[in-house]
Amino acid sequence: MHHLQGSKQWLVLNIVNQHVRFELHEGRPYLDTSAADEEGAGLLQGRAGHEAGSINSTPLDLGLLRDGVEDQFADKKFQGLQEEEKKATQAATAADDGDALMLDDGMNVAQQAQQAAQKRSKAVKERALAAAKQKQDILDTRRMPMIPVLPFHEKHKSRINADLEHRTTVNPADHLPSCCFFTILNSRQTLTALTTSPDAKQVAAGFSDSMIRVYNLAGLAKQRGVLSKRVREQALAPSVAGKRRRGADDMDVDLEEEELQEELEDLSQRQTFNLVGHSSTVNAICYSADQQLLFSASSDATVRLWSTELRKGIAALRGHVYPVWDVAACPHGTYLVSGGSDRTARLWSTESVQPLRIFAGHQSDVDVVAWHPNSHYIATGSSDSTVRLWDVAMGSCCRLMGAQTSCLTSLAFSPDGRQLAAGTEDGSIAVYDLGSARRMALLEGHEGPVWSMSYSHGCGSVLATGGADRTVRLYSMPKGDNVLDAINEELAAAAAAKAVDPGSAATGRSAGRLGALQGTATGGAAGLGHAAHHTTAHWPPYQLVRTFTTRATPVIHVGFTCRNLLLAGGPWNLQPVAKPKGKGAK
Repeated sequence: MHHLQGSKQWLVLNIVNQHVRFELHEGRPYLDTSAADEEGAGLLQGRAGHEAGSINSTPLDLGLLRDGVEDQFADKKFQGLQEEEKKATQAATAADDGDALMLDDGMNVAQQAQQAAQKRSKAVKERALAAAKQKQDILDTRRMPMIPVLPFHEKHKSRINADLEHRTTVNPADHLPSCCFFTILNSRQTLTALTTSPDAKQVAAGFSDSMIRVYNLAGLAKQRGVLSKRVREQALAPSVAGKRRRGADDMDVDLEEEELQEELEDLSQRQTFNLVGHSSTVNAICYSADQQLLFSASSDATVRLWSTELRKGIAALRGHVYPVWDVAACPHGTYLVSGGSDRTARLWSTESVQPLRIFAGHQSDVDVVAWHPNSHYIATGSSDSTVRLWDVAMGSCCRLMGAQTSCLTSLAFSPDGRQLAAGTEDGSIAVYDLGSARRMALLEGHEGPVWSMSYSHGCGSVLATGGADRTVRLYSMPKGDNVLDAINEELAAAAAAKAVDPGSAATGRSAGRLGALQGTATGGAAGLGHAAHHTTAHWPPYQLVRTFTTRATPVIHVGFTCRNLLLAGGPWNLQPVAKPKGKGAK
């Protein structure tokens, strides 16, 4: 093994790591011959399983962070709703006092029924707000203190609040997400990594020639619009397009087409830029939470930090001895984690060039890394077919899960931090419960490596996956706890009750505002009854819901934006991709 690493025989080393597993233990052999049932799936057997038992008994605090941006947004919305309800109650009381003065003139049956409907609608809304407040208080008790990080810029907070205001609630039953696919042409053998910015305005791609290219999606859309406009103009004015001249190669050249090509090339140069600094293949890239930095991992054993605003490199983090396979940014800023061929994962800070933690324990390459939503834990997947969960503060392994059939190729945490999905090279996806370290389900369907996975934001009821079989697949997942979704569900119930009993004008205006908020949070176009229907529809968890197939593009990246728009991408291939025999995307 040392000879292969020293001579940089990465392909041979990858094959050996995939098919051979070496473990050294002192003492007499320890064997566990009991068959692993489905309940024990995910737990290691033999001596390794004996050691995993003590590791998996470590208590975990999987709660989300207190006073996060989403919780602050939910609190602000809830307070606004309470104020509106208070004003509506005062208006209704004033209307009741006016009706009391008219009692001497008598009240007909219609007026009495309207007043009773107003009271019932008011009671329903009050119960809805009380239930939402109760759910919010329960979830708040499960929160963890905020970790010491630099505060986000106000511009970044404003962007997140705008995204939360327009977030679409997706569910596998009747409200699946929309998907936008980004294809890079002429990159079949060169594209090695792809990611999108949190605001979906940029796409960054890494290539085997050590180049990183960043695409401005808004600019490219403008470029395509210019092309379409010119094509239409040429179709309407053939006489103008017919002007031709003689080129240097004695070929006819269309003047209009030449001008169009020059303008498009100029637009393309302005809307894309290259980042040069690595000396070998770029294996992984990701954006920081505030989108100011871009992190990249390369086979030159470095992790580099880039400024997307300055369009240049800022720092090179050196510590790994061999190729770095993956890098992931902390969801709360300033930190990042990398995994490499030296069998370690390393914790870095954007304020220092030295690693803060070194997580060692895997018996082979650390292929993939991921951050827990509360940023207190890090998950790593290795070629030794195990998944480990690490405590960031202590630097120790607190969960060890195995029984995978092949190498790990992707990891994804559920939004509530309770479950971890692990994609493998053979196309299966194992879903683990982190509290018990047991496998809850094994999702099948892909016919090649699962290169990327992402949970929908909010309750995380949809898991999107992309793989080498040229498909994007959507799976139903158990619904998690979410403050904003809890409030929206109660508002949907109140809006549904209001649709049955319209109520008074003042109360109607208040309920209309509540319904408008729910309509915004669930897609906007749907009516109040449609929003309420979303909260009652159910779909069995861990089931394949939908499959989208590309014509000739393997999917190397999938990800949900904060608004729950699904973004995916990959390189265009002339021929369908056969199942590779090596390591995933490496």
